[in-house]
Amino acid sequence: MVTSLNLFENIKSVGDALTFMGLPAVPNPVDLKTAYRKLAMTMHPDQGGTDEQMKDLIASYSLLSKATPGGGGASPAQAKQSWDDRQAKQKEKNGRDYDAMLDLFNEAFDQHALLAYLARFIKEPLTVEIKTTTRQKALDSTYDAWFMGNVEVSNPDKTTVVYLSYSIHPETPKSNGLGGGDIDERDVLFSISTGTEIYFAKRKQKVGQRDWKWRAGAKAIEDFEEILPPARMKKIFSGATTKVFKRADMKLGLEKEVNADYQSSGTNEQFRFDICGYDIVRQKKGQSYVVLTRSVFMRTPVYAFQFIGTFNNLGKLIGQNIYAQSAYIEETEENLDKIVALIKQIRKDTEAYDERADGPMIFSVVKRDILRAFPK
Repeated sequence: MVTSLNLFENIKSVGDALTFMGLPAVPNPVDLKTAYRKLAMTMHPDQGGTDEQMKDLIASYSLLSKATPGGGGASPAQAKQSWDDRQAKQKEKNGRDYDAMLDLFNEAFDQHALLAYLARFIKEPLTVEIKTTTRQKALDSTYDAWFMGNVEVSNPDKTTVVYLSYSIHPETPKSNGLGGGDIDERDVLFSISTGTEIYFAKRKQKVGQRDWKWRAGAKAIEDFEEILPPARMKKIFSGATTKVFKRADMKLGLEKEVNADYQSSGTNEQFRFDICGYDIVRQKKGQSYVVLTRSVFMRTPVYAFQFIGTFNNLGKLIGQNIYAQSAYIEETEENLDKIVALIKQIRKDTEAYDERADGPMIFSVVKRDILRAFPK
């Protein structure tokens, strides 16, 4: 508690500063900063205090900072210890928060209820894939940890994909304006945001984003009609959309549909497409690449295939590339289907070949398939 020091006089000594801040002795830098911040919450003019109070508080903080061991601040060893102590406390807090947020997500999200709801609009078998933030990532954070839960629901060939993202993060009681007795502690601590997106009919369609605070968020996302409104779902899956086909649709279609039937058989792995940057999709099998590049020609987005291999006629690695260039492919949903079909054909035709022993044969087969699908 601050004592009744004359606030209109300057702080002239360490004793004055200790008395003004209500401290028994010169504290360590961390405790001093904590005391300063606590007093500033009442003494700052914006918080109901006065200019004079704030000036004396700043003067007291400055004097006591210089009075700490080391003459003007903490020593390097003290500073390191202070940092380590803060990080240990933060790690402990993040562990507790992560466990609480994971429980909140598990309670709020019911995949069986989601599948039952989506069955009203999608008449195909659906599977659910869930990825969440790891506990270790939360512990490693130097700030308050956030929890991310990403849910993907798709049909077998990935031509229909529903995405739901859940973001849960801690809040302090003062940020929500409620006292500790208003609602339970857990409600005060966390807020939830959701984002939803659907890939259907070769297009990416955003459904919306919602933000909830406290327990209301958990209650809201238990009802999927809140985040996937029936009217919006009916419009999307009726095929009535007039949305223009865009680069994001092409990219997402390639990312999902091309790899829908991907299989790995250990050492003799199939070609696989991965998104590399924003404009290039690369399909790799060992040291061989099928590259799909995007460019803009006469204001028209176009794609072109290349095969890049590093083999001589003995199947040994060499330092030069050989490639087959296809005709330009316009960015359309019809061509997306052709590209997906081509990649699957390449997988099928090269599946039996060994990467190192059959390098030249892989090149010949891939070049043939590319030029058949998209001749120059």
